[in-house]
Amino acid sequence: MKRLIIFISCLLTFGCAHAPMNFQLSPGTTQEDFQRAKKECGEVTGGGGFIFGPAIIVVGVVAVVESVKYAKKNKFQDCMEDKGFKCIRDCAHASTDKLAAAAQKTVDPQALDKWTETIEADQKRDWIYYTTNGQGTNFYYAPLSLSAEDQRYLYFREQVKFPPNHPGNLSYAWRSVKVNCLDKIFKLSDFAAIDKTGNTTDPKTSDTAWRDLTGGYPLNSFVYTQCEKEIAQGTTGDRPIPSLTQDIVDKDKIAKITSLKNKEVSRFIDNGNGTITDAKTGLVWASRDNGSDIKWADAKSYCDNYRGGGYTDWRMPTADELAWLYDASKIRRTACDQFSTIRVSTDLINITCLYLWTSETRLRLSVIPNAAYVYFDDGSRDWVRQSYNSYYRVLPVRSGR
Repeated sequence: MKRLIIFISCLLTFGCAHAPMNFQLSPGTTQEDFQRAKKECGEVTGGGGFIFGPAIIVVGVVAVVESVKYAKKNKFQDCMEDKGFKCIRDCAHASTDKLAAAAQKTVDPQALDKWTETIEADQKRDWIYYTTNGQGTNFYYAPLSLSAEDQRYLYFREQVKFPPNHPGNLSYAWRSVKVNCLDKIFKLSDFAAIDKTGNTTDPKTSDTAWRDLTGGYPLNSFVYTQCEKEIAQGTTGDRPIPSLTQDIVDKDKIAKITSLKNKEVSRFIDNGNGTITDAKTGLVWASRDNGSDIKWADAKSYCDNYRGGGYTDWRMPTADELAWLYDASKIRRTACDQFSTIRVSTDLINITCLYLWTSETRLRLSVIPNAAYVYFDDGSRDWVRQSYNSYYRVLPVRSGR
């Protein structure tokens, strides 16, 4: 009897067990935004046991408890979806997909024209990469857009490039960033964006509230560095932003660029037979990758059977060897995705997509075959399953020395 009383008490206290709801991050948001939304919506979690046997006598009371919790979960889901986070599993009710509904709303053509003009202007800017977040989203700033006011406020234009596997529909987004250096807070405004098909899209927001520069937000280290510079310079008043169309004649800069181009010519040698020699490393590369999506096993077979230049000793490169071909200062569009970029040391080697397989392998969890790759947009390296193929290429190499 005592155990039954304890069991009934648990049911009345905790109710029936429920799996927590799972939500999808909305485009341009981070885990920090998601956790903040959960806190604001007052997340409701389920717990407790199950109703069976003698406990049927309290089913009515438990039903009342559960109905209250169910109502709260419904309200929580509605709140999260109002903030742009779609429920994808164990939902309290069918998701309304308010993001999709918003995307279907009629957008003012004049607003789209304005965004298109903004995008065209942003695409002409010089962008400098400064960080990548945990979801693989890359962040850039336009140095010519940097402006400061009263040693407190810092302004600049930011470009956000989303990875191909990002759950949202955006490919690129541009926005203005205003930073309060002394209070360590920031806000975003003047959004413009294009979707994965390259069309101008409604970014669905024009101005955000002030946010704290904490929690690992991508802006942190970059903004702190810029703020320190402005405060150290004692800047007062607005600093004029150079015109993007202004022709800047810098003879020293031109001479430096010419010198670098001459060094490239002497480093990479076109052998005239579909192979390129890197004089710096002694490696001989195929002049182009395989040209289409490929899994790791097929990539290895491709290299083993490659006969470029009449040679038979072609192989897959290591990550360190591929790293010699990465140059952050040389940006070009990819053939596989017109909105993606890569950075390759020479134009003599045609890399057509973002990721290049390496010869390095390992077993994840002792059973799942993984292989290393190099991401030619930012030069990073990582491991993925060998069965992956989307946006992956392989570039044969041989030891020329």
